[in-house]
Amino acid sequence: MKLLKLCVPNGYKMLEPGFEINFLTKTRVDKEMPNDDLLELQPNFYYPIETVFVGKNSSGKTTVLSLINLALSFISNGRIPNEETKDGKPFILSLTIYHEGCLYQYEGSFVRGTSVDDEYLRIQSESLSFATLRTYHRKDLSNVSYRPLKGFAANAGADTSSLPRYCGTFSTFYLPSGRLFYVRGYRFLWNLFRKIYSEDVMEKIIRLFDDSIEYIKPWTKGEGTSSGYVFKRIHEEPLVVDESFLESHLSEGTTRGILLYGISALLFEEGGYLVIDEIERSFHKNLVENLFLMFNDRNINRAGACLIYSTHYSELLDCNARNDNINVLHRDEKTITLANVAKDYDVRSDLRRSAQFDENAFESLLNYEALMDLKDALRKR
Repeated sequence: MKLLKLCVPNGYKMLEPGFEINFLTKTRVDKEMPNDDLLELQPNFYYPIETVFVGKNSSGKTTVLSLINLALSFISNGRIPNEETKDGKPFILSLTIYHEGCLYQYEGSFVRGTSVDDEYLRIQSESLSFATLRTYHRKDLSNVSYRPLKGFAANAGADTSSLPRYCGTFSTFYLPSGRLFYVRGYRFLWNLFRKIYSEDVMEKIIRLFDDSIEYIKPWTKGEGTSSGYVFKRIHEEPLVVDESFLESHLSEGTTRGILLYGISALLFEEGGYLVIDEIERSFHKNLVENLFLMFNDRNINRAGACLIYSTHYSELLDCNARNDNINVLHRDEKTITLANVAKDYDVRSDLRRSAQFDENAFESLLNYEALMDLKDALRKR
C-alpha cells in the first residue's frame, strides 16, 4: 500500500481548506540513472522513498506530519481519534491510495460521537471508488476514471471503516519531537526489541549510539509478560532494570537513535512508513545521512519502506537527488499552506538545495526584521 494523495477539504487545525499533499513524482525520471530513492510500483509509475517538509519555526511541520500519521493510521485500522475534530465541525478526509495494481479513492466525513466515552469519531458518510492503474494514466492521475467499488459497505454511524480490508497490512510509526517522544517512545521499546528479527542487529544498533553498552535485552518474569530489561555495560555486571532506569541512564540521542534505527530495521523487513518530526534532533548529521542510504539500499530496505520527515537542517536537503519530494510550508496569521520545490519554485536543479535554502529561495528562513528588533531591544535595555 502507498498513500499517493491526501486532502482535507474543510481544513485541519490551521491548514487551509483544500490542503493537499501529493506524494507522487512530479518531474521526469531519468531511467539511465540508478534512481535508488524511488520505488517503481509498476512500469513507469514511481514513488519517492523519502518525502521531506521544511519551513520556519511554527510554519506547520508538526501539524502536517500529525495529519499524515492520522491518515496512514486510518488506512491501517479504520479509526480516527475523537480529538481530531475542528471546533466540533465534521472532519472530512480524501485519500488516493495504490495497492496491488489498483487505485482507490476514499472520501469520508466524520463527527464527534454523542457519548463522552467515545474514543473515536463517528463516520457520517464515506465512499470508496477504484480503478486499475494503466500506462496511459497521467503522472498526476488527473485522467483516471474511478467507479464505485461493489461490496464496500459505508459504516455510517459507526466509528470503524472497512477501508483497511482493501489496503493490505502495513506498519506506521510516528516519532514526534520533544517530551511527547519519550512518553510514546518507551511504551513500545519492549515490542521493538521483541519484533526485531535478529538480536545481533539490535545489539549493533545500540553500540552505534553508545559504545559503552554491551547489550540491552527484554527480561520476562513470567511467560509472555514484560517485566523490564537486562542492561549491561562493558566490563560491568548485568542489571535488571525498568523503563525509568533507561530514561535516566540513556542520553536523548541514544534513546532516539535506538528507536529510529530499530524501527527502520523492522520496516525494512515488513514494509510501511516511518513519520518523524525533526529527524536531526539529537543526532550527528552523518547518522541521518546514513539512514537515508539504508532506506535507498534495496539489499537492506527489501520491503520498500518509506520515510516522511521534517528538518531544520538545510544540508540534509542535498541528500535528495530530486526536488519534487521536498515540500515547503508557510504560515500567515491564520493559515498554513504548502508549496513544492519542483512544481512551485523557479529554482535551478543543478544547484545545491542547501545553498538555495540558505539564500531564502523558498522564503523559509527566520524573520530577520524580528531578530533585529530583538537585538535593538536588548541593546537599549
